[in-house]
Amino acid sequence: MNFSNLSQADYLKQAQYLKQAQYLKIVWPIVITAALLGFFMAWGVLSGDAQGRVNLSYLLLIYLFIPIAAVVVSVAGLFSSKGLNLARLMTAIPWGNWAQSPIAHKIRQLKIEKQWFFYQAQMAAIGFSVASLLALIVTLLVTDVNFIWRSTLLSAEDLYPVLKVIALPWGFWESAQPSLALLQATQDSRLQSIYPGQDYANWWQFVVAVQLFYCIFIRCILLIVAKLWFVSSLSDDLESKLFTQIQQHASYQESAVDLTPLVHQLPENIMVNNWGDIELSRLAEIPELTLSLDTMINAGPAASAAQKRVAERWQGQQLVITRSWEPPMGELADYIENGEGFIFPLDWNPQRICPIKQNHLTEWQRFVAQFSKWQLFLPESLLPESVLAESYSTEPSSKESG
Repeated sequence: MNFSNLSQADYLKQAQYLKQAQYLKIVWPIVITAALLGFFMAWGVLSGDAQGRVNLSYLLLIYLFIPIAAVVVSVAGLFSSKGLNLARLMTAIPWGNWAQSPIAHKIRQLKIEKQWFFYQAQMAAIGFSVASLLALIVTLLVTDVNFIWRSTLLSAEDLYPVLKVIALPWGFWESAQPSLALLQATQDSRLQSIYPGQDYANWWQFVVAVQLFYCIFIRCILLIVAKLWFVSSLSDDLESKLFTQIQQHASYQESAVDLTPLVHQLPENIMVNNWGDIELSRLAEIPELTLSLDTMINAGPAASAAQKRVAERWQGQQLVITRSWEPPMGELADYIENGEGFIFPLDWNPQRICPIKQNHLTEWQRFVAQFSKWQLFLPESLLPESVLAESYSTEPSSKESG
């Protein structure tokens, strides 16, 4: 990634973003372990008995009660000192010596273990849920699934209100709603057999809806919350604050010592060197410039050999106009080494001349500071918004050598 065109503030933001991205990487062994667990648990239940009957109560255990219980444990664990969740439990498994890894050491050092594990737990739970949903879809595609339910204590009338409450979040999905008639039709007894006339497959949309909402949707919401919490905690840690202070201090010292001041006025009829090969119509928009054939030369990279010979014969002061966003190159340094005058970095868009960006201005100030006979010219109207013109105001005068 190229940081050369970033301002100080943008650089700090980019560095902080990269730091966050390092910790927010998915720990795939955790996610894959959870996914395998979800897939084989679902597949085991969906396999059913010898007649292909799948107990709806067992499916609700895997697709509803276990995920809801895991959410409750995960959220409640946040109130403990370390936090209890699926991701933390899985790191206890001796794979890859995770506890000794650099990232494990770093999150312990920054005291953000609880936030990190909570974030990874949501990724693991989503992996579990997606894999179990995949097992259901595969089973529906390749086999004839007969959903039934059994209970010694509960009747269809007892169970129906519970299922209606469970299905409230997807009330708009009519075919995924439970019905008392369907409950009565699919209640099974070990003493009876499945009758061909009954449609035992009608529960599949309800089961899919349960997974989509209680397993995946809720976990996606918690994932967003976990990420925001983790990023907020990471931004507040001491290392980040020290990093910002060090960068700001370095920027202050650089500005105070190594940067040349700006001038806002030019000598009359100064020779203009169009180094950046900028359109004359654009230069004419700058009131501080006096343009004519007698007061213009071009020694830049785009100039012809004849133009460069004319420029090299000029012995007086000159105003070298460059493109502000192009960094100073060795060719420009070689050219101005034996001359004197002003450097004018210019910025524009298709509509108008623009104020120079602060990071570009700093780079040109640092460059011009190396040459005692050169000054940096910038009209007050083109100063960056963050810079007060008064803090840079000086009268144009030749720098003293040595």
